[in-house]
Amino acid sequence: MTDLTDSDKEKIILLTDKALNLLSFRPRTCHEMKGKLVQEAVKKGITLDKVEIVIESLKEKRFLSDEDFARWWIDQRETFRPKGERAIKIELRQKGLDQEIINAVLEERKETGKNDFELALSLAQKKIGRLSNLPLKERKEKIIGILQRRGFDWETVSAVIANIFEK
Repeated sequence: MTDLTDSDKEKIILLTDKALNLLSFRPRTCHEMKGKLVQEAVKKGITLDKVEIVIESLKEKRFLSDEDFARWWIDQRETFRPKGERAIKIELRQKGLDQEIINAVLEERKETGKNDFELALSLAQKKIGRLSNLPLKERKEKIIGILQRRGFDWETVSAVIANIFEK
């Protein structure tokens, strides 16, 4: 960054401020950040090479890390809106993460975090109370639908149904 003009440095500072502001709300993937900064650069008439400089700088300082983002995203999903592995994979792909990173972080999750069965069971137990006025068959169907829409595979869904309804 030593051979840049003062104008270039100002533009990089402007983009860096925008990036840090975005990161103050929640972590971002490199893909997301690049998209937001490209929009800002186009709006302000800044060349796209400055965006790359800012992205690389943020990566070096560990403000941007796709692996850290994936871990954070999965943790958020487990805590606030439980979803199955299939749904999480889709969401992370939509955020622009490489399949290798997604698989590695999901493998870590299996070793250390909750498994899909625990998450699905917890979700089903929360929802079952609201469905108590329905006949048994309808309750099962509703729970199955909820779990499948959240990305849990059939093996997990059927195990949860067996656990809840066949006690």
